[in-house]
Amino acid sequence: MPRALFCWENGEGSGHVVPYLSLVEALIARGWQVAVAAKNTAEVGARVQASGALLLQAPVCVSLFADLDQQSFSTTELLLQHGYGHAPTLDGIFSAWLGLMQVWQPDLVIGSGAPASHLAAQCLGIPDIAIGSGFNCPIAVNPAPLMRAWQPGVEQRISQSEDRALQTINAVMTMHGFAKRAFAMDMFFDVPQLLCTVAELDHFSDFRKQADYLGMPPPTASSSLPQSKSGNNGADAASATAAPCDVFVYLRVNKSAEALLASLAKLGVPTLAYIPGLTMTQRLKWEAAYSPAIKFSVGAVDIEKMLMRVRLVVSNAGHNLTLQTLLAGKPLLLFPNHWEQGVVAQRAAKIGAAIEVQGNDPHPKFRRWLDDLLNQPLHLQAAQRFAERYAQLSSQQSLEQAVSVCESRAFPQRGRAQLISVR
Repeated sequence: MPRALFCWENGEGSGHVVPYLSLVEALIARGWQVAVAAKNTAEVGARVQASGALLLQAPVCVSLFADLDQQSFSTTELLLQHGYGHAPTLDGIFSAWLGLMQVWQPDLVIGSGAPASHLAAQCLGIPDIAIGSGFNCPIAVNPAPLMRAWQPGVEQRISQSEDRALQTINAVMTMHGFAKRAFAMDMFFDVPQLLCTVAELDHFSDFRKQADYLGMPPPTASSSLPQSKSGNNGADAASATAAPCDVFVYLRVNKSAEALLASLAKLGVPTLAYIPGLTMTQRLKWEAAYSPAIKFSVGAVDIEKMLMRVRLVVSNAGHNLTLQTLLAGKPLLLFPNHWEQGVVAQRAAKIGAAIEVQGNDPHPKFRRWLDDLLNQPLHLQAAQRFAERYAQLSSQQSLEQAVSVCESRAFPQRGRAQLISVR
């Protein structure tokens, strides 16, 4: 029975795992055993286990590096933020991945923001693939492309970052008796990439010589588990699906969230808000202040069903929810928290289907933006044009292609002719 190890090492949020559980389930249905090594087991654990996969804790970097600028200019500098500039830290992460793979003995490693898992797989001779948005399938070049606007002196900084990351990686390779790497992002060189996005939302589309975009894999039952009863007017799964809802808010707690909710409540717009990390005290306070217009969900929401009902989505510009919303032909109000989300927000705004809220805006114009998005046709029409452009993009075909790539990569000797439909 073949085995796969799905790996999530760096980055935040369930979007590294949950959108790809249909692939996990399809592989299991075809006789694979699948384990998911997740960075945040609390956030994705129940859904991973519901998919039938084994849940494992991924090796992660818990150190902070005071000598690093918190704003990275390239994917290589992101590696430095996760321990690739400090040999003892990287050695611990790499050694733990080696151990996981030696115990689980996978025939295939699937990495979603998990560069050290690719290093370990390649050192052990295990076939690997990368999956995710364009950001999680980075360009394997030296130097890595800039993620921010050019600044004077940035070339020297990038060169130093490339050297530091490569020296650290090769120090760890030498410790374990493996061959040295040619450049810092070498672990992604010649690795098949399942780009679960479209060109318009690919962070590195300007740098790719060629790319096959799969779009979004289909959701699964395990992607959105039923919610627990919360009481105190908290929305459970049934009421969240049945209650009137024009706006869906999916935000991390931030300084603008309360002002946004207040604006929605004043407008009387029926809203369902899912705010991960919201404490019970804060939720009860907001429920009292913003009822009856706003209801708060305390668990996962069936996004596909929600998008059929709402007129507007408000989020932090996570790639997967943004793409799902655009494919459903709905406009967005976006609050990016970091560069990865910022690029998605900029690209959605460029399409014309979204308004991006700048994090440093001292006086956000929520009432005007909500009126534009809910009552004016411009953004809705742009979103509908996007949805029409990709109307023939089949999530089921995307899933079948992903399964085919996985099996071809793991067992190239079998050939593609023996791969059957996963329907």
